[in-house]
Amino acid sequence: MKKTEPQDIFGQAIAERSSRRGLCLDLARLDYQLDYGEHFFLECGERVLFVGVGHGFDALRALQSDRVSVAVGVDPYFGDHGNDEGDLDTLVGLAGRMRLAERLSVHRMAVQEYLRDNREPFTGMVVFDVLHHIFEDSRNLRFTSRWRELVDFMRLLHAGLVPGGGVLIQETEPVGLRQLATRMGWLKGSVDYSTKQSWRVWAGAASKAGFEMKKRTTYVPFALRRLRPLFCGLPGLYTVSDRSVITLRKPLRE
Repeated sequence: MKKTEPQDIFGQAIAERSSRRGLCLDLARLDYQLDYGEHFFLECGERVLFVGVGHGFDALRALQSDRVSVAVGVDPYFGDHGNDEGDLDTLVGLAGRMRLAERLSVHRMAVQEYLRDNREPFTGMVVFDVLHHIFEDSRNLRFTSRWRELVDFMRLLHAGLVPGGGVLIQETEPVGLRQLATRMGWLKGSVDYSTKQSWRVWAGAASKAGFEMKKRTTYVPFALRRLRPLFCGLPGLYTVSDRSVITLRKPLRE
């Protein structure tokens, strides 16, 4: 009997979850997402914290493709955020079957709790579609009592990095043509854009916490990937896309 290779195991796991959750995800789309962090992984991929790791497909693919040497995942696994204890068990089991268990550890707790006790700083952190869960609010956070909480959260990330370490953030934007079309029912979608924050909010809080913003780019949908050079700026953000990718860096000297 032919031995099942890690690539096949991984592809099957992605297909099964996508079918069960009604998602459109495969290895090509996963690589496309990670490619937005190409320079981040080259510079910061030695030991990476995946904040809100969830199903962990991005962490596993980053390890499998050697974008990341060692990964740590942290997630409270609240079911109402889309991932529960079953996802944790599946991730741990999948890492073992893919022979990646020695390079991945997963902790079931809030990232704030983990970082306060962590003593080994990271070279990088990946924060994909997490901030809007922690700071869910229909108001601009700058003008609420939660602004200080957000800045303190960014300070925790900052403190958990080595000098020169980086943070890669992907987040949904609240305003644009795509968002309007969804609200009006012209496009199908279940995203509640009213609770999302502009990239300027995340970048502003990060700056207050001591980060330098290295780059902001528009995440162009996979279906339009051949047009990515045309839509990677702000015009693309307010037309074909609904999310930003932000790269932050902790200064070498402060």
